[in-house]
Amino acid sequence: MESQEPRMKEKLEHLNAIRDELKKDDFNFLCATVIAQEYISSCNFQGIKRNRQNILNKVNAELKSIGCDSVSYGFLRKLC
Repeated sequence: MESQEPRMKEKLEHLNAIRDELKKDDFNFLCATVIAQEYISSCNFQGIKRNRQNILNKVNAELKSIGCDSVSYGFLRKLC
């Protein structure tokens, strides 16, 4: 996952730069989408079977660390 991590961090930094221009929910969902897509592509790259609940837990932990609200399982299900 190390090759994916910097790209995700860069995207989140760019989103953070325009955070004031976005609605809170829009920012939250954009960040969640970036994080989820990186975890999903990492699982695919490593040949790991995707477990949505584990991905959801990782996404919500990452969102919490950047000060965003958590997302629902239904949100993640739409991405997978």
